[in-house]
Amino acid sequence: KPIEHKSVKILSLGFVSPKSGVPGSGPDGGAAVMRGPMAGRVVTQLLKGTDWGDLDVLVLDLPPGTGDVQLTICQDLQLSGAV
Repeated sequence: KPIEHKSVKILSLGFVSPKSGVPGSGPDGGAAVMRGPMAGRVVTQLLKGTDWGDLDVLVLDLPPGTGDVQLTICQDLQLSGAV
């Protein structure tokens, strides 16, 4: 389940990975380095493996890179729109 605060649900790799680079996520605090295909699989797993409940809007803050993650999301999920 995602963390919920004032009816806003959030989830981050930093909440589930001790090597994500998010302060407090692990003893080393190093960045999570992933190439395109692996990053795409991780994002898809976080999206599909999370019980989001009913959502009106889903906002994704995606990692910079070649667009592999964005392409994976467009291919694997049913989107009604994107900006």
